[in-house]
Amino acid sequence: MKLLYIFSKYSSHFRTAQAYCGLIREWHSFVSGVDAADAVILHCEPHDYAAMYRAYGLADKYVVSCALWEADDLPDSYKRSLEHVQEVWVPSQYCRAVFERYHARVHVVPYVLDRDLRCSDLDRAAVRQTINFKPACIYYLTITKVWDKRKNVQFLIDAFERLRCEMPNARLIVKAGMGDQQPHISDERIIVVNANLTDGQVAALYECADVYVSAHHSEGWGLTMADALLFRKPTIATGYSGNLEFMDASNSFLVAFEEDYIREEDLFGSFTSRMRWAYPSQRDLEDRLLFLYGLRDNSAVQEAIQSKLKAAASIDRFNPVEVGKILRKRLEEVEVTASVLPQP
Repeated sequence: MKLLYIFSKYSSHFRTAQAYCGLIREWHSFVSGVDAADAVILHCEPHDYAAMYRAYGLADKYVVSCALWEADDLPDSYKRSLEHVQEVWVPSQYCRAVFERYHARVHVVPYVLDRDLRCSDLDRAAVRQTINFKPACIYYLTITKVWDKRKNVQFLIDAFERLRCEMPNARLIVKAGMGDQQPHISDERIIVVNANLTDGQVAALYECADVYVSAHHSEGWGLTMADALLFRKPTIATGYSGNLEFMDASNSFLVAFEEDYIREEDLFGSFTSRMRWAYPSQRDLEDRLLFLYGLRDNSAVQEAIQSKLKAAASIDRFNPVEVGKILRKRLEEVEVTASVLPQP
């Protein structure tokens, strides 16, 4: 089968699309023009598929939307876009429950968890200099976008600041993007890294970290949390949404939450007040941060961490071979049905 694969340059989409393409080319070929394609994969958020159909001439093609969303209901623009496609691939059961309200053919195709965990001595030296690394400190890491209210970064920062007296040797590293907005900080223990790091430097950052933290409202999948488990780091995360595809109480320190309608102050982009997501518990987050502060000198904490890290091996089921089986089966069905299924 000949495929036209169109993907966005947004970091998580790009990374996932590259991984999928690396697997797909073992069984099918890619073409650069729509006329030669038997099917088309749109790996980009469905803000306006009608415009893409006009631009690429997709009206007579079997089209797969590879998408995700991070609330309990879709934006109207997504609903309109899904009317154009024959099927939808989403990475998690959380996303499936949302998308299948508006499309009859939604399939879970997980993300491929396969990254180079190695870093060089130069990478280590550069990162340690950037964060003023001190071996005696306990380092909490979050990799995020401060501007993205869904990531709930300020909530994490505020919780960390409230534990100043209880965790004097703790450090919170907030890895943001170049040009990202600055969070509100009043604590010298918090280090914001606004820089574009190489893959090796990111690996070195995970290596330096003692604990990974995500206080998110919602995730379609949660690549940074998945990476943290790959690096076998004890991970604190909101116990809600797409990250539960690979996280549970056995392998992670999940934070309690309440699901509620998105508050006015948290609205941005296509999120509306008729949608719901999680509001993690401040007390529970602080308790988990404080608990893991004892990871070097408290035997109960060390035992809990070892138990979680042993269970974290379950994430290996999302390796290229296993995800490849799911992807290959899905494409075999696309090849069979592409010529017989009616247009949506």
